[in-house]
Amino acid sequence: MKRTGERLKASREEQKLTISEVSLSTKINPRVLQAMEAGQLDKLPATSFLKGFIRSYAAFLKLNGDELLDLFSEELDEKKAQEEVLADPTEETPLPWYQSVPLLKDSSMTSKSLAAGGVVLLIVIILGIKNLVDKYEREGDVAAPPENIESLIHEGDGTPSSGDKLKTANKEPIPPSPKPESKPQPAVNPKPEAKPETTAEAKPRPAQPSEVKVSEESKSAEELVPRPETKPEPKPVAEVKEEDTAPASPQEIIIEALDQVEVTFRIDGGKLEKMLLKPDQIHTFKGRASVAIDLSDGGAVNVIHNGVDRGVPGDLGKPKKVKYP
Repeated sequence: MKRTGERLKASREEQKLTISEVSLSTKINPRVLQAMEAGQLDKLPATSFLKGFIRSYAAFLKLNGDELLDLFSEELDEKKAQEEVLADPTEETPLPWYQSVPLLKDSSMTSKSLAAGGVVLLIVIILGIKNLVDKYEREGDVAAPPENIESLIHEGDGTPSSGDKLKTANKEPIPPSPKPESKPQPAVNPKPEAKPETTAEAKPRPAQPSEVKVSEESKSAEELVPRPETKPEPKPVAEVKEEDTAPASPQEIIIEALDQVEVTFRIDGGKLEKMLLKPDQIHTFKGRASVAIDLSDGGAVNVIHNGVDRGVPGDLGKPKKVKYP
């Protein structure tokens, strides 16, 4: 920035102009103009603002603005290169790790063989420890005793099966048949011993617990069978109509207040807002589609729209309305 400022200052002095005259014409603060001519970047605004100021100053002095901007860019690149060189000094390459080991510094066959033997010995020790640990783990494992099958059978079904009932029925002793008496009996009064035992067999047999259990299991199995679910028919989704409007371009407006000014603005058709800018105060407005600004004094601000310096939008002391795009 120093060479650029010197060229601007030399051209101004050749034309016998003062800082105040340049400030009134370009609407740039006198302190900013002095810092530009002195090359004091720490007292200047951001690079995007500074480029706009350089272009405005060059246009007022009737100089080539593109040439001055190229010179300014070269100075910025040189400054960045100097900062990188100071920030990253060349470091010495460290030595390999094995050179720090006293045994491996010497490249003779003795040192190499000793190193190889140490590696082999270390591997053998690791394998021996692993085998010893596996041996103790195998000895510590105790096989679980097999469960008693008969106890599992009795636990699963508390009542004896039908086969067991038949075996127990067969084991019961059969009562001996009564011996016939030798005395003759009259035919009129027969003995009641000849009654058939059909009444006892005709009684309904009570249901065994095993049969009740089987019926309950069949019912539970039927309940567990999954029933087919009726899926609701999908409703047609309404097609979203694509908007025919073209995508809006983002807007960025940077306003530098040269004097105290009241700004009323609306971004993307939103809420109307108001703010007060003091001299040398800079504010940025960003919108997705449009930005509308109402200035109480159109000659008291400098406008940069999307990186392009628009200069002073209106006359000094008169209100001005601007809208982008």
